Amino acid sequence: ANRDFPVSANATLAFGGDGNLVLSQGSLQVWSSNTSGQGVVAMVLYVTGNLVLHREKFEIVWQSFDHPTDSLVVNQILKLGTRIVSSVSPTNKSPGSFYLELQPHALVGFAQAPGTPQ
Repeated sequence: ANRDFPVSANATLAFGGDGNLVLSQGSLQVWSSNTSGQGVVAMVLYVTGNLVLHREKFEIVWQSFDHPTDSLVVNQILKLGTRIVSSVSPTNKSPGSFYLELQPHALVGFAQAPGTPQ
């Protein structure tokens, strides 16, 4: 949910009757799919690794593949305007200095100098 401040082992991920998926740390809501009231009836984790919230007839409302972080998996698509950002190291998942972004006419990779805005 947040690469800079990951939740602890006792965090909870709850799929509510309102169709919202919520990550909580104690009483603090850390992240939400914001799908409350959108007709979500099921949550499915596919063998591809894609976590999907569906309406009836498997219409996708939200899917994890639309929110890449530092990598893509087989069959995951990098959509226009979306970027993946390297991790600082294998053990530090905070955003690193390298980006890959799909722009209208090119796939652009670049490096960011430490301390400069994204």
